[in-house]
Amino acid sequence: MIKLTKKAAYKSIQTLDPFIARLKLKNRSEEGTFRAICLHAVRKGKPSPYLPPNFETPVSQLKELIERLLENQYIFIKASELNQGLRDDKKYIAVTFDDGYSSVVHAVELFKSYNLSLTIFVSPYFLEKQISFWSDIMYRE
Repeated sequence: MIKLTKKAAYKSIQTLDPFIARLKLKNRSEEGTFRAICLHAVRKGKPSPYLPPNFETPVSQLKELIERLLENQYIFIKASELNQGLRDDKKYIAVTFDDGYSSVVHAVELFKSYNLSLTIFVSPYFLEKQISFWSDIMYRE
């Protein structure tokens, strides 16, 4: 009988998980599905010292994500298109950016280069009051 420690069992699960996930996806049809990805900020260079860690998505990773989704035949839609009805034989993705950070212009440029849709949600209260999100203030100070 093989006896595994908790640490060894956890390590084994971590090692096997990506393989199991790929196998499951390979044997499962995604037609008729809708997925949404919510992002906040995009960066071309070094991470911003004014935003929480891992809050920004590098443009290169966003480009890789787009290419992989296109390769897997996802149709990019805006969130507003959901109520128009989706076909059961297609795969849909909505990429959204919350909070309206100015760096989203990099995402807009990238999506335009692929002729794809994206959705940007802006928080008008913070713009009207000219104040920052509490998390932004915390990381600036």
